Amino acid sequence: MNRRVAWQTVFVAAVLAASGVGRGNDPSVQSFIRGDINQNERLEITDAVLIFLHLFAGHEQAAKCFDAADVDNDGEVAITDGIVLLGFLFQRGRPPSPPRECGLDIRTDDLDCASYAPCEPEGVFFYGQPVDADDAAILFVIDRSSSMQSTAELAIAKREVISAICSLPDTAEFAVIFSDQGVLRLPAAGVPATVTPENVEAAVAWVASVQGGSGSCPRDGFMAALEYSESSSAGRQLVHYVGDGGGTCPGFNETQYLRETLSAVTGRNNGRAEIHTIGVLVSSMLHENFLRALAEQNGGTFRLIRR
Repeated sequence: MNRRVAWQTVFVAAVLAASGVGRGNDPSVQSFIRGDINQNERLEITDAVLIFLHLFAGHEQAAKCFDAADVDNDGEVAITDGIVLLGFLFQRGRPPSPPRECGLDIRTDDLDCASYAPCEPEGVFFYGQPVDADDAAILFVIDRSSSMQSTAELAIAKREVISAICSLPDTAEFAVIFSDQGVLRLPAAGVPATVTPENVEAAVAWVASVQGGSGSCPRDGFMAALEYSESSSAGRQLVHYVGDGGGTCPGFNETQYLRETLSAVTGRNNGRAEIHTIGVLVSSMLHENFLRALAEQNGGTFRLIRR
């Protein structure tokens, strides 16, 4: 049974708002398609009409996802949004701002998206990809270095982790690790958490509270994930890393540090856990070769995300 039910939706919204990871601070919680007000996955004249009806007649459809109605992504829903959409549809004008397929709004503004049905798939998804979490330990390793903090990538990663945890079936286990020069981890002990309302609530609050750090020493983060993997009772272990793969760890040569990390992690894992890596381009240097090799040598996949 999937536990992504009403109590979690309300709780997540409250925690994010209280912790400063919600509306007006970070990217929207809900994926959506910009300009698709009636939520039929098409851009059409009806969408522009619904914007005008919202502005001048109080129609409620646009309020379901204000981010979608903010066609030009200027941080407010105004008559210009309907005009931009009509210009795109009939005069080959500029298109709505991204996302043009299911995605998040990475702009900091006071708009949100309460619900957008086409982008609310059943099951567990992480960065848009399905995760088979049945009888699995899902272990997240998130880079919280300064480069991740100075962009929207840390906020997006936190959103993705929270969404995934709230979607886990009750047959799954989970743990979350944030790494910079050190490691922050939940649960504190090296045993993954089971999926219960109490554990999910605690995890959501904790992830929302984590701030950015400095330095990139991912080896300890991966080792913490493998500790959870080794103590897991689940049938499968899946490690999901998000970051730029940097190894600017104080006292180490970066190239040597990453080479030794690859060897140490792969050696200790010995094929037990699948290690999936998501490289986000948060600086001029993305260590794609390291992330790609780590995934390939540990039965996982590598994905590169550009924004």
